[in-house]
Amino acid sequence: MQSGFFDAVNVFWNAQDYTQYYLDLETSNSHEAADWKFLYSAKSEYQIDDISPSSMNQLAMKLKSADPQCDLETKPCECNKILQRYSQLNTAKYNLKHCDWRCQRNHVCAIMRVNASEHKECIAIWNGAGILLLRPTLLEASFLAVMLGFFIERFLYS
Repeated sequence: MQSGFFDAVNVFWNAQDYTQYYLDLETSNSHEAADWKFLYSAKSEYQIDDISPSSMNQLAMKLKSADPQCDLETKPCECNKILQRYSQLNTAKYNLKHCDWRCQRNHVCAIMRVNASEHKECIAIWNGAGILLLRPTLLEASFLAVMLGFFIERFLYS
């Protein structure tokens, strides 16, 4: 049976980086104690200077410009490597399937369009080739809103 990793928490050490942990439910249940495991550090995993809106925008642009069909074994597909790793880490390594253009679309639209109607529009107009015109300033505000909302929900209201 595959282990279940259904919960994840972002721990903000400072404004320069964040560290992601996940709760290993199978181990936690068998030991009757929470077993939190390190997943990644944003700066080192995504090779960014910090988690400022500008750096996160650069990361999102890499995810958006990735070619999911690029063969990671034979070509220098740096953006696709980041996309594939992002997709795996987004599920705490629970889903290790290849991230195709639909997966890419879902991640990019979720990052860049947090408003429900804009997100739906983003999904609808993505053409499978990764062509989508989005305003980076909305990304910056959206990403920070998502991260801060998650932090507030998890740590202040739990």
